[in-house]
Amino acid sequence: MADLHVLAQNGNIKGIKAALKNKRAFLSLDEDLGWSPLHYASNRSKAKAVQVMLDGGVSPNIKSNPPQKQKQNDWNLAIDNNGSQKNPIVYPMDVVEGPNRAKILSNLKKKGGKFYGNEMTLHHAVQMEDIDEIESG
Repeated sequence: MADLHVLAQNGNIKGIKAALKNKRAFLSLDEDLGWSPLHYASNRSKAKAVQVMLDGGVSPNIKSNPPQKQKQNDWNLAIDNNGSQKNPIVYPMDVVEGPNRAKILSNLKKKGGKFYGNEMTLHHAVQMEDIDEIESG
């Protein structure tokens, strides 16, 4: 895992702010899960780190690229149908966990974040606390 991924995973705001000088580094995907720093901060419930990255211009819709042999078992992962082969693909919103989940989801959504796939599922609506979407579903 690259240093920037570790900074994000640990919520190191000072390190993240310094790294924002090179925004392209935030697009890098690690070899472990194929996640960006924003994926890690989102998954580890580092709300302030997520906000700093978003305010710094990092895209909320960075697509992951997990290793082919890695089996994904999180129930909220979207699947990208790639012909006969299926690769798990996720955006940061797909992997948000922890006590700051609602805040992180809200911040990602405000910056244009979306779940992988075009339609919001009932599960996503519940995560987003989107009452209108839940009632229409």
